Amino acid sequence: MKLGDIYFWPTDQARGHNNRNKYHVFICVGDWQEDNTFLFISSRDYGGPDYRILKSDYSFLTKRESYISCTETVCYSDGELTRDDIQFVGRLTDEHISDLRNYILDSDIMEQKHINRICRAIADYLK
Repeated sequence: MKLGDIYFWPTDQARGHNNRNKYHVFICVGDWQEDNTFLFISSRDYGGPDYRILKSDYSFLTKRESYISCTETVCYSDGELTRDDIQFVGRLTDEHISDLRNYILDSDIMEQKHINRICRAIADYLK
């Protein structure tokens, strides 16, 4: 997995749902602090400072516009990522990856350790 890769699979980590198919943006591999880190893509803006992306840029999306969550991360262990139903569907453009970093920094809603983790991973990727 590479930063910006987008995957689709059912997860039980979507708030308010036992199990739901979700798009996931890969951020970075796990380390001693966190497991493998992702951000959800949702078809609705739930009032948070979420980053908008368009179907015209990402044909796999089902709605005209979708939103990358900028309020929290979602993490999975290596074992959880060995499932057969994880589908690679595309990847964010480098421009959107850079914009996402700036958006997360400006929104300042996410827990600071997660902001640092995401921004460090994006900075390393964009070098």
